[in-house]
Amino acid sequence: MTPPEEALSPEEAFQFLHILFPGGLKNPALVNELCPEGWGNSPLYLSFHPTPEQRY
Repeated sequence: MTPPEEALSPEEAFQFLHILFPGGLKNPALVNELCPEGWGNSPLYLSFHPTPEQRY
């Protein structure tokens, strides 16, 4: 865990995220880059929407 003295301030964190995602998180280019075959066909989909078998 990062010690508090090394953590980013909220303003610094916002600036960092703005650099990583200049179009925002709703920018379709981000999803297209991460999931070129579509969100439902992406391996990331199951990370956020696990099947019942994966949950239990």
